[in-house]
Amino acid sequence: MNHAITCSSNALSPLDVRCNLSAKLGVSSTNHSWSQVLNTMLSLSGNNHHKFLTLLAWQASVYEIWAERNARIHRNCYSTSDSLLRRIDLTIRNMIASFRC
Repeated sequence: MNHAITCSSNALSPLDVRCNLSAKLGVSSTNHSWSQVLNTMLSLSGNNHHKFLTLLAWQASVYEIWAERNARIHRNCYSTSDSLLRRIDLTIRNMIASFRC
């Protein structure tokens, strides 16, 4: 089921967790500051593979959400949450494939 993503287009934070997309991404609905998110990413625990994949997924998500925000502001172009999730998934897969030897 495709739902339009409803976010404030004037939000300055790259990850505005007040979006309805946050539920699809599994992000807490509480409002986190950018510095809190960065501190969480910097203090990840676990083995190096887990940390690497978590940071890779986070980086791809930030990039695609920011690109969606810019498309809305500058081109008045809106994507569905499913479309955005597919782009995030493809970005992650492409980044992993680029590291294969």
